[in-house]
Amino acid sequence: MYFLYSVLTATGLLLLAPFFLVKGIRQRKYLHNLPERFALRFPPELRDHSSGSAVPASGAIWIHAVSVGEVLAAVPLARALKQRFPERRLVISTTTATGQAMARERMTFADAIFYFPLDWRGPVKRALRAAQPGLIVVFETEIWPNFLREVRRAGVPVAFVNGRISDRSFRRFSRSLRLSGGLLTGFLRRVLADARLYLMQSEQDAARVIGLGAPRQRVHVTGNLKYDLAPAGSSAVVDWLRTEMARSQCGPLLVAGSVVANEEPAVLEAFSAVQEKWPAALLVMAPRKPERFDAAAEAIERTGREVLRRSAVSLNGASSAASHVSDRGTHGGTFVGCAAALSDNGRPRPVFLLDSIGELS
Repeated sequence: MYFLYSVLTATGLLLLAPFFLVKGIRQRKYLHNLPERFALRFPPELRDHSSGSAVPASGAIWIHAVSVGEVLAAVPLARALKQRFPERRLVISTTTATGQAMARERMTFADAIFYFPLDWRGPVKRALRAAQPGLIVVFETEIWPNFLREVRRAGVPVAFVNGRISDRSFRRFSRSLRLSGGLLTGFLRRVLADARLYLMQSEQDAARVIGLGAPRQRVHVTGNLKYDLAPAGSSAVVDWLRTEMARSQCGPLLVAGSVVANEEPAVLEAFSAVQEKWPAALLVMAPRKPERFDAAAEAIERTGREVLRRSAVSLNGASSAASHVSDRGTHGGTFVGCAAALSDNGRPRPVFLLDSIGELS
């Protein structure tokens, strides 16, 4: 089954290669991290264990967090592990480029940050040799059969932390198990047995992972680590928004966070409804993925509104952003004169587009 799984994933990657190639060239994604994903190249701090660190290489704590959300949830635990076990190296892997950027910004205390290997035996074994882990902590429930198998063979314990199985994922797993006529049931049970510990967010998540085949005695409910995050402190963008709202007497402020594809029109329609009762209301729209920044801006402009991009705003002073250039021209005074839903030029109030990563909190 492991061989069949590897063949199927390799075939899928080959079939999708043209798509990823075109997207990688257009959006500058995927291609730059392929050497790391194939474990053919690593950052110097991971490859050269003696560079810049007095901490021994063997027995490292390896934390894997897929993307931005998992990285943010992992920060307190990663920091605590580093403080509790200073004699061990702490290495962080991510899958997405945005997660990588967030990890490098928020986990400066880590000894190395790199991309998670593709789930084939060769890349996994090379990554294990480079990281030399003594413990692997996987955030949420990223189940990679070859990775778990090679880690078990290497004698390295794996703990799933903040584990969850969404309704959609559970339905897919259950459907696949039924359609396989029991063939996948035994395989998934073997895969899940390779992990030493499952720390799940809820009783439902625990029941689901046990139902899929995880050993019951290894599954525990520990809650959601995202709720243990310290409250976000003030930031430059928050200070700027607060000052601009006080100066222009605008408000309330609505935040549409983690907006995904095709949700923008519904958000803007709802905001228009809100402005019927609160004409001076303002909207911050935060797309979930960077590749949606331009599409979100276009959706905003199609409603006749101007776009104030976070990336175009200077936060050196409260009034330094009093005049910005949107894609349609200069909007004078950002939020000035918010007593009505329309700005001085008769157009709807602009929308503040948070085209940045890590500032939503």
